[in-house]
Amino acid sequence: AQSSYIGLQQAIGRGRKVLASFSEKAVQEGAPYVLPPVHGVVQVRDRNSLADATLAALEKLKADGFLLAVEFATTQDLGRRRFALADVICCSPGRGGETPSAFMLKAKGLKARLLAHGVASTEEAEALKVQGFTLFTGPFLKEAENLPERKLTSLETSRFTLLRMIEQPEPDFAALSEAI
Repeated sequence: AQSSYIGLQQAIGRGRKVLASFSEKAVQEGAPYVLPPVHGVVQVRDRNSLADATLAALEKLKADGFLLAVEFATTQDLGRRRFALADVICCSPGRGGETPSAFMLKAKGLKARLLAHGVASTEEAEALKVQGFTLFTGPFLKEAENLPERKLTSLETSRFTLLRMIEQPEPDFAALSEAI
Protein backbone atom coordinates (compact mmCIF):
# COMPACT_ATOMS: atom_id res chain seq x y z
CA ALA A 1 0.00 0.00 0.00
CA GLN A 2 2.84 2.36 0.80
CA SER A 3 4.42 1.99 -2.65
CA SER A 4 1.03 2.64 -4.30
CA TYR A 5 0.62 5.77 -2.22
CA ILE A 6 4.07 7.00 -3.24
CA GLY A 7 3.30 6.36 -6.93
CA LEU A 8 0.01 8.22 -6.51
CA GLN A 9 1.75 11.19 -4.93
CA GLN A 10 4.33 11.30 -7.74
CA ALA A 11 1.61 11.24 -10.41
CA ILE A 12 -0.34 13.99 -8.68
CA GLY A 13 2.87 15.98 -8.16
CA ARG A 14 3.44 15.93 -11.93
CA GLY A 15 -0.09 17.24 -12.50
CA ARG A 16 -1.41 13.92 -13.83
CA LYS A 17 -4.95 12.65 -13.49
CA VAL A 18 -5.39 9.38 -11.60
CA LEU A 19 -8.12 6.96 -12.71
CA ALA A 20 -9.39 4.88 -9.80
CA SER A 21 -12.08 2.23 -10.01
CA PHE A 22 -14.63 1.96 -7.20
CA SER A 23 -17.52 -0.36 -6.42
CA GLU A 24 -21.01 1.06 -6.37
CA LYS A 25 -21.11 0.77 -2.57
CA ALA A 26 -17.77 2.60 -2.21
CA VAL A 27 -19.05 5.47 -4.38
CA GLN A 28 -22.18 5.74 -2.26
CA GLU A 29 -20.03 5.84 0.91
CA GLY A 30 -17.81 8.63 -0.47
CA ALA A 31 -14.60 6.62 -0.94
CA PRO A 32 -13.49 8.61 -4.03
CA TYR A 33 -12.91 11.62 -1.77
CA VAL A 34 -9.54 10.07 -0.82
CA LEU A 35 -8.36 11.53 -4.15
CA PRO A 36 -8.01 15.27 -4.66
CA PRO A 37 -10.87 16.33 -6.97
CA VAL A 38 -8.58 18.17 -9.40
CA HIS A 39 -6.58 14.98 -10.05
CA GLY A 40 -9.21 12.29 -9.56
CA VAL A 41 -11.01 10.37 -12.29
CA VAL A 42 -13.64 8.11 -10.72
CA GLN A 43 -14.73 4.94 -12.48
CA VAL A 44 -17.59 2.80 -11.18
CA ARG A 45 -17.07 -0.88 -11.86
CA ASP A 46 -19.28 -1.74 -14.79
CA ARG A 47 -22.88 -2.68 -14.21
CA ASN A 48 -25.74 -2.50 -16.64
CA SER A 49 -27.74 -0.19 -14.43
CA LEU A 50 -26.62 1.85 -11.46
CA ALA A 51 -28.78 2.48 -8.43
CA ASP A 52 -30.30 5.94 -8.08
CA ALA A 53 -28.19 6.49 -4.94
CA THR A 54 -25.02 5.77 -6.95
CA LEU A 55 -26.05 8.12 -9.74
CA ALA A 56 -26.77 10.84 -7.17
CA ALA A 57 -23.34 10.27 -5.59
CA LEU A 58 -21.72 10.49 -9.06
CA GLU A 59 -23.52 13.77 -9.73
CA LYS A 60 -22.19 15.13 -6.43
CA LEU A 61 -18.65 13.98 -7.27
CA LYS A 62 -18.91 15.71 -10.65
CA ALA A 63 -20.18 18.90 -8.99
CA ASP A 64 -17.19 18.72 -6.60
CA GLY A 65 -14.73 18.70 -9.51
CA PHE A 66 -14.07 15.01 -10.17
CA LEU A 67 -14.01 13.60 -13.67
CA LEU A 68 -16.14 10.49 -14.23
CA ALA A 69 -15.25 7.46 -16.35
CA VAL A 70 -17.84 4.96 -17.55
CA GLU A 71 -17.29 1.55 -19.15
CA PHE A 72 -18.89 1.16 -22.59
CA ALA A 73 -20.88 -1.95 -23.55
CA THR A 74 -23.10 -1.14 -26.56
CA THR A 75 -24.19 1.94 -28.49
CA GLN A 76 -27.64 1.48 -26.96
CA ASP A 77 -26.07 2.39 -23.60
CA LEU A 78 -25.10 5.87 -24.78
CA GLY A 79 -28.54 7.28 -24.02
CA ARG A 80 -28.40 6.25 -20.37
CA ARG A 81 -28.02 8.76 -17.56
CA ARG A 82 -24.55 7.54 -16.54
CA PHE A 83 -23.18 8.39 -19.99
CA ALA A 84 -24.57 11.91 -19.75
CA LEU A 85 -22.38 12.30 -16.63
CA ALA A 86 -19.28 10.72 -18.20
CA ASP A 87 -16.15 12.74 -18.99
CA VAL A 88 -14.37 9.60 -20.21
CA ILE A 89 -15.89 6.55 -21.90
CA CYS A 90 -13.69 3.44 -21.60
CA CYS A 91 -13.79 0.43 -23.90
CA SER A 92 -11.67 -2.37 -25.34
CA PRO A 93 -11.77 -1.85 -29.11
CA GLY A 94 -11.26 -4.84 -31.37
CA ARG A 95 -12.12 -7.32 -28.61
CA GLY A 96 -15.47 -8.28 -30.10
CA GLY A 97 -18.48 -6.06 -29.79
CA GLU A 98 -19.21 -2.48 -30.69
CA THR A 99 -16.81 0.42 -30.35
CA PRO A 100 -17.99 4.00 -29.91
CA SER A 101 -16.58 6.61 -32.25
CA ALA A 102 -16.27 10.36 -31.86
CA PHE A 103 -19.07 10.63 -34.42
CA MET A 104 -21.43 8.51 -32.26
CA LEU A 105 -20.72 10.64 -29.22
CA LYS A 106 -21.44 13.88 -31.07
CA ALA A 107 -24.64 12.39 -32.50
CA LYS A 108 -25.80 11.59 -28.97
CA GLY A 109 -24.75 15.05 -27.71
CA LEU A 110 -22.03 13.68 -25.43
CA LYS A 111 -18.75 15.51 -24.85
CA ALA A 112 -16.83 12.60 -23.33
CA ARG A 113 -13.32 11.58 -24.36
CA LEU A 114 -12.67 8.00 -25.46
CA LEU A 115 -10.20 5.73 -23.63
CA ALA A 116 -9.02 2.50 -25.28
CA HIS A 117 -7.92 -0.35 -23.00
CA GLY A 118 -5.34 -2.95 -24.02
CA VAL A 119 -3.72 -1.16 -26.97
CA ALA A 120 -0.93 -3.48 -28.11
CA SER A 121 1.02 -1.43 -30.67
CA THR A 122 1.67 2.10 -31.82
CA GLU A 123 -0.02 1.22 -35.13
CA GLU A 124 -3.19 0.25 -33.26
CA ALA A 125 -2.99 3.49 -31.24
CA GLU A 126 -2.67 5.53 -34.45
CA ALA A 127 -5.68 3.75 -36.00
CA LEU A 128 -7.72 4.41 -32.86
CA LYS A 129 -6.75 8.10 -32.93
CA VAL A 130 -8.39 8.34 -36.35
CA GLN A 131 -11.60 6.95 -34.78
CA GLY A 132 -11.53 9.67 -32.13
CA PHE A 133 -9.76 7.95 -29.21
CA THR A 134 -7.50 10.29 -27.26
CA LEU A 135 -6.60 8.21 -24.18
CA PHE A 136 -4.88 4.80 -24.19
CA THR A 137 -3.77 2.05 -21.82
CA GLY A 138 -1.73 -1.01 -22.65
CA PRO A 139 1.79 -2.03 -23.62
CA PHE A 140 1.77 -0.09 -26.94
CA LEU A 141 4.99 1.78 -26.21
CA LYS A 142 7.04 -1.03 -24.73
CA GLU A 143 6.26 -4.59 -23.73
CA ALA A 144 7.91 -6.41 -20.86
CA GLU A 145 10.84 -8.47 -21.99
CA ASN A 146 10.91 -12.15 -21.05
CA LEU A 147 14.38 -13.19 -20.01
CA PRO A 148 15.49 -16.78 -20.51
CA GLU A 149 16.00 -18.94 -17.45
CA ARG A 150 19.37 -18.86 -15.92
CA LYS A 151 21.01 -21.23 -13.46
CA LEU A 152 21.75 -19.99 -9.98
CA THR A 153 25.35 -20.22 -8.83
CA SER A 154 26.10 -22.28 -5.74
CA LEU A 155 26.77 -19.03 -3.82
CA GLU A 156 23.30 -17.67 -4.73
CA THR A 157 21.69 -20.97 -3.78
CA SER A 158 23.46 -20.87 -0.41
CA ARG A 159 22.28 -17.30 0.20
CA PHE A 160 18.67 -18.25 -0.54
CA THR A 161 18.94 -21.24 1.79
CA LEU A 162 20.32 -19.04 4.58
CA LEU A 163 17.65 -16.41 4.07
CA ARG A 164 14.91 -19.04 4.14
CA MET A 165 16.31 -20.44 7.42
CA ILE A 166 16.67 -16.98 9.03
CA GLU A 167 13.13 -15.95 8.08
CA GLN A 168 11.57 -18.80 10.06
CA PRO A 169 9.62 -17.71 13.17
CA GLU A 170 12.02 -19.78 15.30
CA PRO A 171 15.26 -20.44 13.36
CA ASP A 172 17.11 -23.72 13.95
CA PHE A 173 20.55 -22.39 14.89
CA ALA A 174 22.21 -25.79 14.63
CA ALA A 175 21.05 -26.21 11.04
CA LEU A 176 21.93 -22.58 10.35
CA SER A 177 25.52 -23.01 11.59
CA GLU A 178 25.85 -26.20 9.55
CA ALA A 179 24.61 -24.36 6.40
CA ILE A 180 27.14 -21.56 6.97
